[in-house]
Amino acid sequence: LRGKTRMQKAIALVLHYPQVAVRLPAPERLAELNQPGTDVLRRVLEIARGLPDVTTAKLLGHLQNDPDAASLERLLAEEPLDGEHEALQVLDDTLNIMVAEARKARVAAAVRAHQPGPAGH
Repeated sequence: LRGKTRMQKAIALVLHYPQVAVRLPAPERLAELNQPGTDVLRRVLEIARGLPDVTTAKLLGHLQNDPDAASLERLLAEEPLDGEHEALQVLDDTLNIMVAEARKARVAAAVRAHQPGPAGH
């Protein structure tokens, strides 16, 4: 997965190891993400969490009509990590980094948008 964005890596991890979606801590933090691909990651995680005994094949079957199906298949063709436990840790760490980046980007945008007001503000 060299050369991929963090978001692409996160999506690829879920595609290769869909069971991590069920065990992912603090899924509510996905609401904070604003990077390109966030909607795709949310869809993939939501579908994976909703499938009983989820496997990559089941997940792909449910994603075959997804508007991003071709991109998802390309990500799946990449070499996966060694195992599910490692994948969960990497996904968790990657989401934490992306949440921090999203927060930073929102703060930077707010600072750029701030117009100096009258004295005392």
